[in-house]
Amino acid sequence: QLNKIIGSGEKSNALSKKVFYNMGNSLFRLAEIEEDMELVIKLLGESLRHYRTVIEIEKQEQAYSGLKSKVDEDTTVNYAIVQRRIKILTDKLEKKKRETEQQKGIYQLVKELLGKELEIHKRLVELKRKQQVESNLQERNYLLKQRSENRKRLQLIEEKIEQDLGATTKPPSARQPGKMKSI
Repeated sequence: QLNKIIGSGEKSNALSKKVFYNMGNSLFRLAEIEEDMELVIKLLGESLRHYRTVIEIEKQEQAYSGLKSKVDEDTTVNYAIVQRRIKILTDKLEKKKRETEQQKGIYQLVKELLGKELEIHKRLVELKRKQQVESNLQERNYLLKQRSENRKRLQLIEEKIEQDLGATTKPPSARQPGKMKSI
């Protein structure tokens, strides 16, 4: 659409390239200050699209003129940086989603174990009120064994959570890409 507004011809191609290039840079900068990772990925995708447009315009110019000139280096570098950043953020977002699902799974497991513990406790209280007969002692021993197994599972879950929290509280090593060049 921008090409229609600007027009056609050599001068308008140069202007179009500058506009698309600077739009790519602007969207990249907006993505840098945004905190919502999904929006950052969307902004970077738009930035990438603008850089790609500059590259396509330059390739069309090369095809039209018959000259084999190199595509603008700044555009290709920025394109590669944005592409890499999108890959990194997409991977982080997927990892975060997996961790959230795992936490939900752990939450459900803990909830289930606590529910079992409540049932064991109720049944043990009932058995204590009844007379001590052989079958009650067997059931009591079975329930105590179940309680012991549940507590071991809860201990393992607690250790796993502590490991995960220890791993996620370490500060990430943030690497910034090279400076974006403006026209």
